[in-house]
Amino acid sequence: MPDRHFPFAHKRACEWVVGVAKTYQPDVVVGLGDELDLYSLSRYPKSVNLMTPGEEYKRGMEQYVAHWEGLKKASPKAKYFEISSNHGDRLRKRIRDKAPELESYLNAEPFGVGSVERVQGELSLDGVCYMHGFRSRALDHARYNQRATVHGHSHSASLRWLKNKKGAYFNLECGWLGAEDKEAFSYNPQALTQWVLACGLVTDGSPTLLKYPGR
Repeated sequence: MPDRHFPFAHKRACEWVVGVAKTYQPDVVVGLGDELDLYSLSRYPKSVNLMTPGEEYKRGMEQYVAHWEGLKKASPKAKYFEISSNHGDRLRKRIRDKAPELESYLNAEPFGVGSVERVQGELSLDGVCYMHGFRSRALDHARYNQRATVHGHSHSASLRWLKNKKGAYFNLECGWLGAEDKEAFSYNPQALTQWVLACGLVTDGSPTLLKYPGR
């Protein structure tokens, strides 16, 4: 499950992902990070009139928790994980930059949801690396890891195969679940042409890229 950027998520696409979980009944559901956008804390030029930081956090967390509750109801036997990411780190980074003396007051898991385990960096399951992503070119993630890799971050969607001495391995770039018409994403209008609503599945080591059927 790729970047959702609550409270600026694509509502119907997020509902579709819950439906995917209900249909496939996965053993594990992995959120690939950027669960909240934290637009108010962005270093990019932004409007201060969109909403206050407090309002954004409150709305974002309400929607984020509700989405996970829907996923847990849809696939009740699964294990649930959320991976750390650049947007998720905005709050801690801003405190360290502007008021480092307040860091000790920050909740260790300010985006925590019951029964969803938060993972720093990457998660390894059955030989597949799940991570948020940090490289500009998708294939560089799998090339760096030298093994099958599932990631978000780019908001683009692709499935490519590579090969090393150990055999073939894949790079699954899972798209995103944000709403591109929201002002929070106006900082990079050219990139919107590459952003795809999608999610990914890995079944017995074989990847599938699922595109949201709507717009």
